[in-house]
Amino acid sequence: MITLEKLKIYNRYDGDMDMWTRTGKSSERKLMTSDDWYLIDNLIQDIAIAKNGPASEKVISNLKNRLSENCDNADTIKQLESL
Repeated sequence: MITLEKLKIYNRYDGDMDMWTRTGKSSERKLMTSDDWYLIDNLIQDIAIAKNGPASEKVISNLKNRLSENCDNADTIKQLESL
């Protein structure tokens, strides 16, 4: 589940998973997994495609469903959409 706290960690390392892996705090690694990191990357990419590219209504609907299923609340979704 993606949370605002996980997005703060992601932003702290500018989306650079290698940097987080090498220099991240143990408390951050307890809270966030590499699977979370990949999910955030994928959601950001899909949001960008939906906003900037020719995405069908079905693709946009699927993205909205994925966001709802993988984010803890609407604030987290808004934060993801702003990245």
